[in-house]
Amino acid sequence: YTCGYFGKWHCGLSTLPSDFDFEGWSEFRYGSPYASDAYAEYLRAKGLPGPQVVIDKDFVDPANEGETFDLLGNGWGPFSASGRLLGPIETHEAFFVASMANDWLTETVGEKPFFLRVDPWGPHHPYHSAGEFVGAIDPDCIPETPNFHRTYEGMPLTFENCRRRWNRGEDIRDWSEWKTPLARAYEQAMVVDAAFGTVVDHLEALGLLDNTLIIMNADHGDAIAAHGTMFNKDSLMIEETMRVPMVVRWPGMASNGARCDALVTNLDLPATVVDAAGVETWEMDGQSLRPALEDVETPLRDDLLCQHHGAFRIEMFQRMLRHEDLKYVAHLNDFDELYDLGDD
Repeated sequence: YTCGYFGKWHCGLSTLPSDFDFEGWSEFRYGSPYASDAYAEYLRAKGLPGPQVVIDKDFVDPANEGETFDLLGNGWGPFSASGRLLGPIETHEAFFVASMANDWLTETVGEKPFFLRVDPWGPHHPYHSAGEFVGAIDPDCIPETPNFHRTYEGMPLTFENCRRRWNRGEDIRDWSEWKTPLARAYEQAMVVDAAFGTVVDHLEALGLLDNTLIIMNADHGDAIAAHGTMFNKDSLMIEETMRVPMVVRWPGMASNGARCDALVTNLDLPATVVDAAGVETWEMDGQSLRPALEDVETPLRDDLLCQHHGAFRIEMFQRMLRHEDLKYVAHLNDFDELYDLGDD
């Protein structure tokens, strides 16, 4: 297989996908696509203007609201913020990453089979909408999230610690301050979806679509405007961050439009890809999704264990166990949580 990897890496401080024999483009650490030489060359090749963003909400520095920031060579602009990109949608980092992946498909894929990862940075804060999706979501039509006003009385200390860590200034409990950033987050997801759509279209143009397994997945969800004014994932095993999208297109295997309620994990993806490639599987932490795709009523497992070891040099060890509607979260040096998700 020819293997390609384009976009966000975020897997260590000293390695890149190329160290594991992948072709493509990534950056060390978190990465900053708008500040990269590759992005500047992308703009020149496509004849695109430099990216600019107008900030409509900044939770750290309200003075930035209404201001325009040049992103080319400068990174992300205000990070704990939402806004809208000026200019063509193709200046968005997701379209940059998708374009590189499409060029790679054109140049390298022939008779030899391929594996390709396309990893834009979004949906993620800063929540930047772009192109025709700016204004696609009316903030006034978004109802308050059910747990927007929740307090942390009787909750593990992790909740309050996570909210404070991001230093967003005052504790804003006014929904009017959150509905626009949430709308921008939804719009940003639509931008990323459109960028992925260009890869699907390109596979079709190359005659590869019906011989390609496509999996759209996310590494984590987002707690924006939930659980007492949070955003980002932080160190919480709440549904907003733990339940992430997974869409699979497997020609001849998965039924179009089918929905499956099986407990699955991103650790199942390597096993699924190896299975699809016709390689004999070995002992892995995950398992192939093939049985659930053949029959959506097939349970893959009775329970699922997830684990967290902290972030940013902060130790917050947690384990989450799911069994049907029961969800148990164990915290180190704090009390635990147990929910019936059918009622709670």
